[in-house]
Amino acid sequence: MKKFVIALLCAGLLCTFVSCGQSNDTSVKQNDNKNTSDTYETTSLSESAESEIDLNDDLGTHDFQKYNFKISTFSWNTPAVLITTELNSTELNGDAINDAIFNRNRTVENRFNFSITEEITFDATFGRTNILAGDDSFDIYNNSGEWALTLWKENLIYTIDQLKYIDLTKPYWDHSANQALTIGGVQFIATGAMNISEYDYTSALLFNKKLIEDYSLESPYEYVNDGTWTFDKMLEMMKSVTRDINGDSKMDANDQWGFLSNQRNIIPSFIVAAGENIISKNEDDLPYISIGESRAIDVLDKTFSMMWDSAVWYPDADSANVPQSAIDIFSDDRGLFLELYLAYIPQFRDMDSDFGIIPYPKYDENQKQYYSKLGWVQPFTVPITNKDLDRTSIIIEALYSESAKTVIPEYYDKMLKTKVSRDTESASMLDLIFSSRVLDYGDTVWSFIGRDGHLGVMMINNDRNIASKIPEMQKMIKSEMEIISELVGKDTSYLD
Repeated sequence: MKKFVIALLCAGLLCTFVSCGQSNDTSVKQNDNKNTSDTYETTSLSESAESEIDLNDDLGTHDFQKYNFKISTFSWNTPAVLITTELNSTELNGDAINDAIFNRNRTVENRFNFSITEEITFDATFGRTNILAGDDSFDIYNNSGEWALTLWKENLIYTIDQLKYIDLTKPYWDHSANQALTIGGVQFIATGAMNISEYDYTSALLFNKKLIEDYSLESPYEYVNDGTWTFDKMLEMMKSVTRDINGDSKMDANDQWGFLSNQRNIIPSFIVAAGENIISKNEDDLPYISIGESRAIDVLDKTFSMMWDSAVWYPDADSANVPQSAIDIFSDDRGLFLELYLAYIPQFRDMDSDFGIIPYPKYDENQKQYYSKLGWVQPFTVPITNKDLDRTSIIIEALYSESAKTVIPEYYDKMLKTKVSRDTESASMLDLIFSSRVLDYGDTVWSFIGRDGHLGVMMINNDRNIASKIPEMQKMIKSEMEIISELVGKDTSYLD
C-alpha cells in the first residue's frame, strides 16, 4: 500500500500542459502532439504500484551545527477551508497530518543537526518586501505559485537549477506538475511530496446518492468505470433532477439543481476535463493562449450550453470559492453534482445523505482518459538573500524525501478514511483522480489572465464571445513574457 500511495501521489503519472490542438494563429509553433485527449502519456497504476520505488535522497552526511532554518509561509486559511500550507508543526496533537509533519521535521533535523522554525503570514507580498530590503531573516518563502512567478520576474529568487542538491528526477517530486512549471526550459519553481496543499487543491465532483436513488439513475461510478462518463451523460443526469420544487415558477436557492459550482471554476474544470488548456506551451516551452483553438471552442460552447441553455446550474457569484449556497443546497439533498477542491469535503461530515466522489467527465467517448484539474500550487522559493544555497537545497531535498516516506501515506489514508470516503468505490475514484491531474497556467499562476480575469466573468454573465477576449488575453501574456523572455533567453516574436 505504501508503494502504491507514493507512486500515485509523487511519481507524476501524467505529462501535463502539452499543446492542445491547432492554433488559430499560424505563427505559433506547435508541439508535435496535436490532440491532448489522445496524446497525454500515462503510466499505469498497477505498474507503478508493483515497481520498486527508492525514496532515499542520497544526500550523505552533513552537520549544520544547530543552524535555525527559517521558513515564512503565506496562508489564507478560513474556518471553512483548511488548506495544509504549513511546513512545520511544533507539537504532537493527535491529528494525523500534523503529527506526520512534526515527525518528518524532527527526523530531518536530527539527521543534519539543525532546527526548523516557521512564521505564518497572511500578507502575500511579505517576502518581496523583505527581499528588496536585503533582509535575510528567512531561508525560504512558501508562496503561492502566482506570487512565486512575480518574484522570479523581478530576479528575487533562485531557480531550481541553481540549487545544487535538488534532484527533480526523484520520485518524491511531482514530475507532471513540474513539467508544467517551466517556461523556456527554466524550472522557476517545483512541487512535490512536501506540498500537501497541492493535493488539497485537486478538483473533483461529489454526487448525491439520495437523488440518484430517488430518480432511479445509474450510479456515476458505473459510467466512470466503463468509460462512458461524458459531458452528455452528465448533462442527461443533471437535467433529470433539476426542478422548481416549490412551484413558484422561478428557479432559485429554494429549488433543486443538477450542478453546483463557483462560476470561476466551471470553464477551467471542463476545459481541462476535455484534455484542453486555457494556456498551452509551444515546442520551445513558451506559453500562449490556446483556449481559442477549434476543439477548445467546441468544449467552451458545450460548457455554456450545459450550464445556461439547459439551466442545470445554480449561478451564485457571491463567493470566490465554493458558495455557501451551493454547500447548503447539496447538503439539503437538492443538488446532484457539486464541484469542489478536496479540501472542502470535511464540511460534509455531518451530512445525513451519502455522497460519492468522481472525476470530471470526458468530453466524449473518443477521449481516451479522464483528466482532473490541479487548481493551485504553493511551492517553496529561495530568496536571493539566502547565503548558503547548498545547505538550503540539502534541507529541502531531505524534507521532500521524508515527506514521501511518512507524510503522504498518512495524508492519503486520512483522505480515504475521514475526509472523503463514505464507500469503497471512492478509493478507486481517488486513485483515478490523482493519477490524471493537469495544471493549466490559465487557472493557476496566470489565473488573472484566464480564470479570474475573463472566464469566470464570462460564465456568470453568460457571455460566450471568447473571440472578443482573446486579443486582451494575448496582450496580457505578451506583457508577462516581455519580462520573462529576458530571463530565459527567448524573444516574444512567437506571440506576434
